[in-house]
Amino acid sequence: FKPDGQAIDPDVSLGDALAITQRHLADTPQRPLFEGTFSKHRVLVRADIFEQTSDGWRLTEVKSSTRLKPPHLDDCAVQSWVITEAGYRVTQTVLAHVDTDFIYPGDGEYEGLLKHVDVTERIEPMLKHVPEWVAAGLDVLAGDEPAIDVGPQCRDPFACPFIAYCSPERTAYPLALLPNANRVINALLAEGIEDVRDIPEGRLTRQRQER
Repeated sequence: FKPDGQAIDPDVSLGDALAITQRHLADTPQRPLFEGTFSKHRVLVRADIFEQTSDGWRLTEVKSSTRLKPPHLDDCAVQSWVITEAGYRVTQTVLAHVDTDFIYPGDGEYEGLLKHVDVTERIEPMLKHVPEWVAAGLDVLAGDEPAIDVGPQCRDPFACPFIAYCSPERTAYPLALLPNANRVINALLAEGIEDVRDIPEGRLTRQRQER
């Protein structure tokens, strides 16, 4: 918890967020910055926590996950690369995730809720590949829309925000209505089931999904 830090309002435009970031790091670099916004090589990233250290800058990416996952390392590598390319040398990258051993003591005291994992060395060999990822992504953006049906790939490792756009309106009750059900949805789609009314009885094991 950094009470002396500055947070950039998520509602401001990206252009304003970039300007606020540059101004903050130039005028008050000793204060941690939350949601700092950086752009380079047509890639824009927002850093959850960005702090100045004695030999550079520390980047901390916060996840609601209870453990470190491979896609988190990809995310950290891209952010570190973009920010360094933008002129702020990132010398330490940290992934913060929920610590399942945390017990809330009350009184608004959340010290220890997040477990901080230094991933600097783990992403180091990945940094050289980021330009390739960026080039591939830009090629995709420059091309036509992909001619492929919505499927499990659209939710792996995370749900794509364009699923609704790409999905034909075949039913008023799509599987997307199921909460927190990526794995279940992927399995059902693989079986050709697209409507929640066609889900076999007893297939859903979570009360929220059954409801």
